[in-house]
Amino acid sequence: AFARKCPQLERLGVRNHEKVTDKEIRVVAEHCPNLRHLDVSFTFGRVADTDTAITAVAMRCSLLQHLDAAYTELNDAALNAVADRCVHLRHLNASHSCVTDTSVTSIARQCRELRYLDVSGRHGKVSDQAILAVSEHCGELEALHVGSSNYQVTATSIRAVVHRCPRLRELDVSQCKISDGDIELVAARCPGLVHLNVSRTNGAVTDKSIT
Repeated sequence: AFARKCPQLERLGVRNHEKVTDKEIRVVAEHCPNLRHLDVSFTFGRVADTDTAITAVAMRCSLLQHLDAAYTELNDAALNAVADRCVHLRHLNASHSCVTDTSVTSIARQCRELRYLDVSGRHGKVSDQAILAVSEHCGELEALHVGSSNYQVTATSIRAVVHRCPRLRELDVSQCKISDGDIELVAARCPGLVHLNVSRTNGAVTDKSIT
């Protein structure tokens, strides 16, 4: 009922909510065109038709700037719709979802105001291909989380990001194919960095680059 009665709604958070379904999200999309912030994270298996719900939001809420869909069934079709319609997107958390290089590349190309991107936990489905696109088109990026890439994100794309995104403050490259030289480049190019995760790099990152 609130969606119909509050058409000026700009922020909605249903994180880990046990009762909200894709139907309710579609109703919000229909009646709240000014929505700018949506958090549906940790609803895997509850918002069963996540792609339909997020697509509805994308089609009707073109002002969307913040989307948190971590641990959901968000897929390429829905994220492509976001890329097409929500060009002012600044924050995207699609970690542990169902997206791949295809839709992340679309986001990079069409959402050039992007500041925060989390596509960690995709275990090889997001690779250098997408992150290179991010480096090319998203020069204002401040946070990049690509951990648990099954080593499909490598120094090639991380170096490109570091060279082209000097405002970077957060970088998670755990389980990525990088080495000491890459981390030394991060230190040289990104003096404002406040968060760095280099866990599980198979010993390629040592105390040499950390100290």
